[in-house]
Amino acid sequence: MQRECACYVLWRREEEDMKCVLVMDADRENAGAEKGQRKNG
Repeated sequence: MQRECACYVLWRREEEDMKCVLVMDADRENAGAEKGQRKNG
């Protein structure tokens, strides 16, 4: 999983490697929310 997280946590790996999981989940949720908002907005 570290390889997949690498791209997500590339800029955040300084703080914590474990953050990759949180970032990945957050990115997925944010991406979906942004897409929905963009369509409405």
